[in-house]
Amino acid sequence: MSQALELARRGLGRVSPNPPVGAVLVAGGADERRADGWHQFYGGNHAEVNCLEAAREAGIDPRGADLYVTLE
Repeated sequence: MSQALELARRGLGRVSPNPPVGAVLVAGGADERRADGWHQFYGGNHAEVNCLEAAREAGIDPRGADLYVTLE
């Protein structure tokens, strides 16, 4: 969750009036793999979408993974 909070800070000053949001996907057990994303600018994709796109690009299957998001 601390990594998601750090990612959210990247959106400060860029996403208003929306809140800055970060997301981290953690997949797998012993061979844990991660992907992340954040809300980069107002009107842009949400953090979760950016995170899932990063997972897809890295070849990470999000099914059964944990997604940590800094918003609700």
